[in-house]
Amino acid sequence: MLFRLLLAVHLAVWLINPEALGIMGSANQLHKSLLFAAGVTFLMTRRVDRVVLLMIALIIGATAVSAFVTAFPDFGMGRYLKSAFSLLSILLLLAGKPTLEDRNFLLRLLAWAPIACVGIGAVYNVVGIHPLFAVDFLSVNRLQGSNIPSGLGSICYVGAIAAVLASAYLDRRYLFVCGANMAILTLCAARMPFAMAALVSIVAFYTYHARTLGKAYLATYALIILGAAGAIVAGQGILDRFESDNNSGRDMIWQALDSVRRQYPLFGIGLGHQIEVVPDEVIELTKTIAAHNEYLRLALETGYFGVVTIVALFVGIFVYMFLTRPLARTTLFVTMVASFFIYCLTDNVISSNVSLFALVMASFISIRPVSERPRVPVHMRPQRVRPSPPMWSRPSYQRR
Repeated sequence: MLFRLLLAVHLAVWLINPEALGIMGSANQLHKSLLFAAGVTFLMTRRVDRVVLLMIALIIGATAVSAFVTAFPDFGMGRYLKSAFSLLSILLLLAGKPTLEDRNFLLRLLAWAPIACVGIGAVYNVVGIHPLFAVDFLSVNRLQGSNIPSGLGSICYVGAIAAVLASAYLDRRYLFVCGANMAILTLCAARMPFAMAALVSIVAFYTYHARTLGKAYLATYALIILGAAGAIVAGQGILDRFESDNNSGRDMIWQALDSVRRQYPLFGIGLGHQIEVVPDEVIELTKTIAAHNEYLRLALETGYFGVVTIVALFVGIFVYMFLTRPLARTTLFVTMVASFFIYCLTDNVISSNVSLFALVMASFISIRPVSERPRVPVHMRPQRVRPSPPMWSRPSYQRR
């Protein structure tokens, strides 16, 4: 129960967005602390997969090796420890085996999160705290809810996946929630999360709800019609952004970070230090200091040694699940995991506080959960044996 409560508090803090309210400058460490507490509670109260836990420990160990041998003059141990803690906090949830209540709670929580984000954002907009829409690098008016457009895109990515999974495990009507989340994702115009959420949702839909040829045929036409209707409703500005090959300034960030990476190729500059080497003029133009490419960030911060080791171990966790868990040997599981690693090419996904839940959901559906409620044995109700009537009350033919 405590594990699920911590998850709910973490997501509630993310949705409320204390930064928009002016409560704190950055809530990132609060998010990571809540995730870490949820992960520790999860492992203490559930069965632990020791192989996955060992791989997580080796990932953190690889970052430590890179940090201790880096030649970067501005390396700071405090920044490294803070970043290592953040990385550990988002990985712990992969090492436990959930109960049935854990899985169902997580699917419900994530499925409704995008709608809650837009609802809270609408309230903030009315009272003048935070605008519901934002104009981006391409001058497109994008829905952002209570966060920012890319943040709303991340929560919609996991929310759409959670909703289509919930339609199979909980209630078929969650397909409507999935549709609402995809509509929100369209309006926030987050291109990569939209593509990955659509891919996983379609695979899940055909896996659970269109198994026969007739159903698949009708479902295909229905999806085409819904897609066309969504494109009409979205408007030309949103469509132009989806069709644009502009990287919204990411190419400037990538070029700047790659030039620094070449100076420290083997062990990098230390985990968490990427934000210190982004030039001020690039920050001014792009309005961000994030790398928007997790592979480039890891290569910069941990070098060739770190990025190869970390990515190999990270992927290895899910290869291990695929090989050892029969429920993981599905197209859906592979698609969910692959979508996350493709998403890493253009966004800050590993360092995100919500995107990694796509992998957590993949882990949760890869194992058959056990209910927390103990089974009460059903005893046979003893049959009442009617006493024999006295001899004098029996009919004469029974007295003999």
